[in-house]
Amino acid sequence: MTSTMFNFAFICSIVAAFFAEVGCECSTANVCVPGPVNAARLVKHTVKATSTCGNPPAFYCHFEPLNGPCDLCNGSDHSVDKMTDGNLDTSWQSVTWWEWYKNNNYTNKPFVVDVTLSFNKSYAITGEIRITFNSPRPFKMILEKSVDKGSTWTPLQYYADDCQEKFNLSNTPVESITLGNFGLHCVQDYSSATPQKGGQVVFDFLKRYEKADFWNGTLQEYFTITDLRLRLLYPGTDRLENVDNVVEDIFNQYFYSIADIRVNARCQCHGHADYCDFPYTNGSLCDCIHNTAGDDCEKCKPLYNNQTWRPAYSNSEPNPCEECLCYDHADSCHYNKTLDHGICDDCYHNTTGMFCERCREKFYRNMSKPLNDPEVCLSCDCFMFGIINNGTCNQTTGQCECKQNVTGRQCNRCADTFWGFELPPLGDCRECSCNGNGTVNGSLSCNQTFGQCPCKSNVHQLTCSECKDGFYSFPKTIESDCLQCDCDYGGSVQEICEKVNGTCLCRSHIEGERCTAVRTGFYVASFDHLKYEAEDAMGNYEATSNFTGVEQDFTGRGYAKIGLNQFISFTVNLSTNFRDFYIVIRYTSTEKANISLLLSFSSCNESNCYEANNFSISHLPHGVGLAWRSQEAVRFLRGKVYHVNLTYVSGMYNNTSIEIDSLILLPNVRDVRIYEIATRDGSVHGMTQQQIEDCWNKSTTVAMSQSGFDTPVCQNVTFSAMAEVFDGAIACSCNSTGTKNGTTCHEQGGQCYCKPGVTGHSCDRCKPGYFNFTDGGCTACGCSDLGSSNLVCDPVSGQCPCRPGVVTRTCSRCNATYYGFESGQGCFECKCNASGSSDLQCYKNGTCPCKNSTNGTKCDMCRKSFFNFTSEGCQPCNCHEGGSSSLQCHLNTGICTCKANAEGEKCERCKNGTYNSDPQNPDGCSPCFCFDRSNVCSSAAGFVKGYVKANFSSRVESIDKAKTIKLQSKGSDIEIDFPSNSTVSFQIEDNFQGNQLSSYSQLFMMNISYTDAESSNASWTITLRNTQNEEAHFSITPRPSLENKEYQARLHEHYALNNLSAFDLQSILVDVKYVEIKGHFMANGSVTISAEMVTATRGVGEEVGYVENCTCPNNYTELSCGYCNSGFTRQTPNPSQPSRVFSSCVLCSCAGRSKECFPENGTCYNCRMGSEGEHCERCQSNVDNTTDCRRCVSGYFGLTPSSDGCRDCACVEPNTLYGNSTVCNETTGQCPCKPRIGGRQCDRCHENAYNTSNGCVDCPECYRLIYEEVKKLRVSLLSLDDTIQRLRNGNIGDASFAQRLADSEKYVSSLVDDAKRSREIESNVTNQIKQLNESLNHLEQVLMYEVTPGVSSLSDNLTAPERNKNRTEELIQLIRAAVRDSSNVLNMSVDRAVRKAEVITNDLSKLVPKFTALANNFTEAASGQNKTAYEIQHKVNNANSQLKKAQIVANSTIKGQKDLDVSLQTLRMHGDVMQALGEYVNSTAYQLSVNASSVLSGANKTLSELMLLDPDNRDVVIQIEEAAMHASRQAQELISFAHNLTQLYSNLSTQVELAAEEVKLLTHRVYRTESAGKAILAEAHRAKQEATDAVQLSSKTLEDAEEMLQILQNFEEKAKEAQDFAELSLMRAKEANITSLNAIQFAQGINASLQATLAVATKGLNFAQQAWNISTHENQAVTTIHADANEVSEAAAQSKYTTGYYSEVDHNVTSINSSSHQHIDTCKGNYSKLASDALRSAYLAKKAADQADAAAKNLNVDHVVREAARLQQVNVTRLGELKSEIQRTRSAFTQKNLADIIIELKKAKEEQQTFVLDYQRKINERKEEITELKHLYASLSSVTCNKS
Repeated sequence: MTSTMFNFAFICSIVAAFFAEVGCECSTANVCVPGPVNAARLVKHTVKATSTCGNPPAFYCHFEPLNGPCDLCNGSDHSVDKMTDGNLDTSWQSVTWWEWYKNNNYTNKPFVVDVTLSFNKSYAITGEIRITFNSPRPFKMILEKSVDKGSTWTPLQYYADDCQEKFNLSNTPVESITLGNFGLHCVQDYSSATPQKGGQVVFDFLKRYEKADFWNGTLQEYFTITDLRLRLLYPGTDRLENVDNVVEDIFNQYFYSIADIRVNARCQCHGHADYCDFPYTNGSLCDCIHNTAGDDCEKCKPLYNNQTWRPAYSNSEPNPCEECLCYDHADSCHYNKTLDHGICDDCYHNTTGMFCERCREKFYRNMSKPLNDPEVCLSCDCFMFGIINNGTCNQTTGQCECKQNVTGRQCNRCADTFWGFELPPLGDCRECSCNGNGTVNGSLSCNQTFGQCPCKSNVHQLTCSECKDGFYSFPKTIESDCLQCDCDYGGSVQEICEKVNGTCLCRSHIEGERCTAVRTGFYVASFDHLKYEAEDAMGNYEATSNFTGVEQDFTGRGYAKIGLNQFISFTVNLSTNFRDFYIVIRYTSTEKANISLLLSFSSCNESNCYEANNFSISHLPHGVGLAWRSQEAVRFLRGKVYHVNLTYVSGMYNNTSIEIDSLILLPNVRDVRIYEIATRDGSVHGMTQQQIEDCWNKSTTVAMSQSGFDTPVCQNVTFSAMAEVFDGAIACSCNSTGTKNGTTCHEQGGQCYCKPGVTGHSCDRCKPGYFNFTDGGCTACGCSDLGSSNLVCDPVSGQCPCRPGVVTRTCSRCNATYYGFESGQGCFECKCNASGSSDLQCYKNGTCPCKNSTNGTKCDMCRKSFFNFTSEGCQPCNCHEGGSSSLQCHLNTGICTCKANAEGEKCERCKNGTYNSDPQNPDGCSPCFCFDRSNVCSSAAGFVKGYVKANFSSRVESIDKAKTIKLQSKGSDIEIDFPSNSTVSFQIEDNFQGNQLSSYSQLFMMNISYTDAESSNASWTITLRNTQNEEAHFSITPRPSLENKEYQARLHEHYALNNLSAFDLQSILVDVKYVEIKGHFMANGSVTISAEMVTATRGVGEEVGYVENCTCPNNYTELSCGYCNSGFTRQTPNPSQPSRVFSSCVLCSCAGRSKECFPENGTCYNCRMGSEGEHCERCQSNVDNTTDCRRCVSGYFGLTPSSDGCRDCACVEPNTLYGNSTVCNETTGQCPCKPRIGGRQCDRCHENAYNTSNGCVDCPECYRLIYEEVKKLRVSLLSLDDTIQRLRNGNIGDASFAQRLADSEKYVSSLVDDAKRSREIESNVTNQIKQLNESLNHLEQVLMYEVTPGVSSLSDNLTAPERNKNRTEELIQLIRAAVRDSSNVLNMSVDRAVRKAEVITNDLSKLVPKFTALANNFTEAASGQNKTAYEIQHKVNNANSQLKKAQIVANSTIKGQKDLDVSLQTLRMHGDVMQALGEYVNSTAYQLSVNASSVLSGANKTLSELMLLDPDNRDVVIQIEEAAMHASRQAQELISFAHNLTQLYSNLSTQVELAAEEVKLLTHRVYRTESAGKAILAEAHRAKQEATDAVQLSSKTLEDAEEMLQILQNFEEKAKEAQDFAELSLMRAKEANITSLNAIQFAQGINASLQATLAVATKGLNFAQQAWNISTHENQAVTTIHADANEVSEAAAQSKYTTGYYSEVDHNVTSINSSSHQHIDTCKGNYSKLASDALRSAYLAKKAADQADAAAKNLNVDHVVREAARLQQVNVTRLGELKSEIQRTRSAFTQKNLADIIIELKKAKEEQQTFVLDYQRKINERKEEITELKHLYASLSSVTCNKS
């Protein structure tokens, strides 16, 4: 019994220890230990054995007592993984000793097998190691561990059946191994051969340490392992073996077999992780905290080395890794033991220092950014040619040290009033020398590149010292400017004026300061001045006029109308030197037929005629007053006679024609000066090129030409253009008869001022529509525009041309019996019917006046609803309105056409089975419904029209969930806000449910109000559904519109959208379930709707006849036979007719005990007394059935109509009359009692008697006396009852009571007053409550529209945690079940407990994966995502790093190629300076050393003397102290000076080192470029694309250079154009008759211009020389860049990387270099050639200018003009453009467009970074959930054992 209790306690302690170890442990100081696991079960573990049976398969046997048939071992049966699968029924097994003997060539090699269990990381064996054998336990075995993954092994314990014999060690009992015993022992407890199966070998760490000593270093070292090895040295046997005589039958029984290995361990994370991978998963890595890293958290993170890494020392000493202070400018740091803190590694963002707290050399602090910002250090970027130092700048402001006259933070531009910074020599600035009066705002500053001063708009030259051509009077103040000549370009001969006083030269008859005025009697012509009227020309045309009197669409007297083969010949003889004109043909063509015209030209002299241009005219637009203009201008020469013929060639139809108004010669406005200047300068005198063309285009048609002078712009355009065309003004030619007296023509256009009715340019004829030309003018024709074919009358008689049927001189009315004067087409004959007309004169529209019964425009037919046309008229049809389908009867018989349910000659009767003839009914009469129980019906009396209104507040709505639809119900109507393409429907039940048969054929009406036209793009339908889900669908009409609000649907089968019969629709209406209103909206908007349905109700008013009254059978009643009559009930419906309303009515079934039942369900009521049931089919309780339920059963009584059955008599049998009676009175229930016994049940004695058991004997005498007193009390009670009754009747005899009553009344009155006051208070409270209600309503709105959506969103967000919570609760239930099972173990026997414990362990092993389903999923997903995220982040960081490096390399390489030579020269200069400074520092340092040594020697001497001084000699001590202080100060000064020199030397050394590093960086840039290119090529093959882009850019540069060369070569062509212009000017100058004084002045002006040209040419020569210098310098720079590129290429060839690795990159670099070399050479050649051409052109221009200057002094004016015309004008501005183009080409050539690519990649990197951060956040959330689940799992540790 004692042993059993001990074993039970032992098992209990094991289970308790197991559950106590579950879960991770963290101290309050966050020192954590991952939870214990069976390390042998981890996924990451590996198991190996040096021998395993089954390969090949072999038999093995067992010795007694398990001997029996031998088994066969196959390879898969006993593999090594069976040791760790957690299943005790499987096992690993070695070969037998016999197989071992055979495999070793039958030698006696020891039968030794090693089993190795590798965990692949460090674990702490904090529990026990338990090996369960499936064979006898070995007689000799060693348990070993390794801490270096199997490199070395250390024994943990020896196991042997005899320790002394096997290991020469004494046996150590297991119970003697206690706390702190870490020695090596041999134990014999686990080496017995029995049991043959299931024997265990245990090594228990728990006994060797206490939890408080867990972090002891020795202990940590003791139980830390990475691998576990079992050395099986001798198998367990039955001791019958003889190794000297190996027998198969015996040795085939000996082998090693292990069923299970359990290693209770924890991840070794040194206190820096709370868990590894969760149990039974990977178990590979610690989840490190405290900023540690590594598989075992054995090191610090790269940026957390501010202290050395340490493990946890105790539960209160976590020893976390500390972060280095690097301000986010470094990725790692290292611990400096001397400084005792971390130092940042490889600071980036251009920072340096131990903490990356300073900016690098040639960078300065960005004070607007915090210290940890990536842009905290900005590059100085000093321009090397503009500074006086090595490129450093002020660390705070970034200001570089500039040369004299150089400014800018980078010293990259000249100071104000200086220029030429970028010209050779670079960095030298020249003074601008601007003329302050000629510059803008008096500026003395000029263009930094070209030195051009900012001239005022009217001033030019480099220094702004002269007015431009066309301007005069150079300004004398800063505010003023040169004045514009402002000569009118048409009115003046020249467009420029004299530059001193601005004098203009005017054309003939033009005057004014600006040449803008016309002399009196002259005019400037209009654009359509050269006009040739067609009606005045030669030809075979017809003269016509289409004048309407409103607007004249032609000029002259009219048109020349031509048809096929007709022509018009115009004669043209010009007197102007202007040559190019467009031909305009003004015409009218009203016929829509394509016609073709031919316009031909010929010129004649005295002998011959010559044909010129011909134009084919076709596809002319149709209309009145139109014009055609030629596409090309025609040249006419002055004084030459031209014949212009217009011939009609063909037409689409015969007899087609066209009316020609006139021919116009329209000057080509593009040849006049104002157009040329507007094209060149954008505008002239405020007129743009487009405005000039618009005014010119107005001259095509008559209508537009008449408005040509309406605007000041067009007036100015016409003046300037036409003054140039006619070389001045033209004399007026007004007719004296038609012109107003004392007037002349208008100065613009030359139109004379005509008298009334007179027209013509010279006022020489009557206007069209006038006649009688006299001195008083002309008289108006007065033709009617309706009656006349045109409004032009005879010029003499004034007779207008009348249309057919029209009379009078002015054609003002129709002839008799004619009509249609207002049509404008003449008058037409009336032709009225004599029989049907009341008068033969028709109305104005041709309609004849008819008799009352006739109709028709000519009164030749009967009117509608009439028939039988005769000379007397027609007879009325009189068709019945309700029954007729049309009110029109047969025209001969008068019989009407009836609707489907009407009959009779006039359709006045309803057919049998129908009733109520209604005009709105499509069938005329409604069919009888009568529930199909009768076909005889009529209209019911006493009904008036009613309405069923829709109540939208109780609707059931169905809306499109994918759309946002807002509904606001207002009871009887509802407002809907809807988006486009949405649908909403309402199911309305209130007021509509039930029988609505009276609405058959009536209207369902809706009031619909739309907010806008778009929202009315909708459709509406209604659906009626009954309880059997039968439906009727109707469409709401008419179509929606914004104006209409009334819509309806008629509830008739004729209008139903689905196929229904009348009975179908009536069947739905009689049993309505609901009405559905559905709207579909195509556009967004808002609508308000209400709805009602017409019905009928009983009442007073206008009766309606659409309610049916059926003649019903006896068993039915109600108007439509819809209800059962009295005594009848519904028959149970059959399946084919499920609705009860259609069920037949049958007699009530009440078993003959009632004649009444409920008609709908047949339940009987008023059953006869004594019966009950739905059909009175059974007797009530205790009622005798044999009496037809009329009497009670014997022993019961009390049957009444309201008794609900009979009651039990319940007689007390001993007290009954015969002592055994159970029967009582059937009515009263009184039982027959014995004497002196009373009560209905004989259950009590009479008064004053007792003891019923003895038959009730009389009470003693004393009770009789009491009985007497009781009688008296009863009398008193009766008296009291009488008094109470009197009080109730008001008979009160007590006065005091009246007083009390009055007092009560007063009290009640006071209560009433209090109640009134309370009412007032209540009113106030009510008002406050109302206000509170309003506030609550507002809050409700807020809750509804603001809080509720937020809560919904929050609810949605909480859904996922709720699901997780539910899953967690399920897992908790599973865990609790497991805990209950574990608890049950404690109540079992020891053997069963052991087996059950193993089973539970396996169950838990199976349960944990389920429990950790979420955790595993999250962990795996998180691990995968984390790994992917880290990989992405790593790739992004690498890409970003490579991009940064590539950007730096690209920019640095490009920039380095430009200024490498200059940098080297600067470095040499700085090197010389630094060498001199170094020598000076060395000498100074030596001198300081000597001085310091001297001071030190003196100090030592003084100290020695001080030691010998008398202590009392204070004065001497004071002197010595002063001397020491003085020496100390000297030493300090020397030290300070030495320090400064050292710092200077250090700075210089740093500069030298940085310079050397820069040179080194230039040398190694190719390497980094190759690396960056390799990375970029690997990711996106971007390098190849960049190279291609570079080649394309070079090609583009070459094309641009060739284009520049072409521009320079076009100088000669431009000069030729100038020469042509000069020839034109010479020809005009010959014709000009100007005075010699003007000629001399003009010559002087030309001379001044030539001087300016000479200056410009000289200036161009200077620019050409500068271009040559630039080209030379570019050649040198390019040569230097090429040499540097070669050096870089050579350095790349010497790279430490293999040639094979970078062969492809080298090939690409070489190709780019070669291509660049070719383009550079090409560029150099182009630059040199362009510069040479420019220089040559400049010299030629200067030479020509010199010759022109000499010629101007010796020749006359004409000769000067001719010579000036031959000058080639050099476009000086092209030189500046050339230089800019060269610089742009250089910039485009030397820079690759990497910036855009880098920006895109950075953007992609940021997006990826956001993605990574989001994944990291999700991972952290999953980790938190896992931690919570682990805490939940750790709650299992609360399980305890009752050891008692």
